[in-house]
Amino acid sequence: MIEFMAATYNEEDQIESLIEHVYPWVEQINICDDGSTDDTIFKIHRYDLLEPMIRIQQIHHTGLPEVVKSKALKMCHPDSWVVMLDCDERIPDDYWPQIVEFCGSPVSEGITHVWFNLHEYMDGHPARSFLKCRLFRAYAAHFSDSVHVSDWFDGAGANFDWVVLHSKTSEKQKRREREYIQTYKQLVADGKMTPERMREVIGYHYFIRE
Repeated sequence: MIEFMAATYNEEDQIESLIEHVYPWVEQINICDDGSTDDTIFKIHRYDLLEPMIRIQQIHHTGLPEVVKSKALKMCHPDSWVVMLDCDERIPDDYWPQIVEFCGSPVSEGITHVWFNLHEYMDGHPARSFLKCRLFRAYAAHFSDSVHVSDWFDGAGANFDWVVLHSKTSEKQKRREREYIQTYKQLVADGKMTPERMREVIGYHYFIRE
């Protein structure tokens, strides 16, 4: 079985396109929403005709994507293959048949996760490229409850030169970074993050470094 999972927050401009992108290729869509204040949830519910294929969980806003991903993962069957994308990520159509074939073939035996070549674009211009796991057995995945800590996976990984495209806009990125800084400050105030760690993770930002 192939499932899809996503963590969302204020993605009203992307969520319908994302659902339509993955719908033909997966058997279940699992979305955990981090308390969106826009029309994200409303737009998901517009796909009622696809129910019960789409499962939605909305939680109180945390500002921590890793925590939201952990909750989305719990919505998946442990033995399923899971495709995970951010709302502004897409897998080129040519790769989807290969992914489906792999998940149902003997080639997948002994493999628990697959690394993709993620190509990131900012305002339509290439920004950076790196490896990112976007397909995994649900039982093999682990997401931290700390901000900006990399996902990790049990078992053996593979890379078949599959590609995922991540298209950002500077406007959205700046908004997200401002939201992150508010989350960091609250975590420091709550004793859940040190000021040193806050300065470190702010260094990961593209634009906002206040």
